[in-house]
Amino acid sequence: MTSPASDVKTRHGPATLLSISPNSDDHEFFRSLLKGSRWRVKTARSCSEGIARMKAARPAVVVCDQDLPDGGWRDVLENLKSSDDAPPLIVTSRLADDCLWAEVLNLGAYDLLPKPLERLEAERVVVEQLCRAPMSG
Repeated sequence: MTSPASDVKTRHGPATLLSISPNSDDHEFFRSLLKGSRWRVKTARSCSEGIARMKAARPAVVVCDQDLPDGGWRDVLENLKSSDDAPPLIVTSRLADDCLWAEVLNLGAYDLLPKPLERLEAERVVVEQLCRAPMSG
């Protein structure tokens, strides 16, 4: 059976998911999730690196860890809000609870994924947003 992530390649040209996390396992998780699709995964290990990559790569989706060495998801969200065509932000956290989820949604991020990341839930959330991304090329 084909996963929704690999099915995306037949509907859109290449687009980018930006994974911002100090944890290399998070980056590998999203590479694995989108393996076999035409979607690219770019990575950043800090808030400042992530913001620079957002400006350079113009990602279709940004996935950001709650806490980064030099900031956090709120800093990334504020930077995204300054763009007219900002991609959705998906926050990941080991401390995902109702309070954080409400804060994430109320401040304008798209969703919260609890850690450890679960493949089916991450695929549902990420692929839904990638499918909404404008056609490339």
